[in-house]
Amino acid sequence: MAQPRANSALDGAGALFDRLGLTTGQSAVLRWRGELALAEGDPPQAIAHLESCLVLARGNQAQYLEAVALKGPRRRASRGGRRGSARASWRQARDLFVRIGNVLEADNVEQLMAVG
Repeated sequence: MAQPRANSALDGAGALFDRLGLTTGQSAVLRWRGELALAEGDPPQAIAHLESCLVLARGNQAQYLEAVALKGPRRRASRGGRRGSARASWRQARDLFVRIGNVLEADNVEQLMAVG
């Protein structure tokens, strides 16, 4: 089973980034913890990790991680009935992806907005 190994790898990476004070790395670990929690069927935990990722990413001006975090939890929120919140976050994510030149991700968010 890959998930225990993934959790172990994230624990190790998180501890290293914490020890070195690399908050952008910590933000990336939180992003992947969120994705893993979603794969494990725990949307509330996924949202919590991605929201923490968002806070760190904004503090570090890590626009890609910020956009990913904005895209992720709101995708789950729209499934839970908070569509207005999802759309606002998707627009922010799309704008960030466009700003950093990531056209593929921007297009992906456009598709989410069209369907969501």
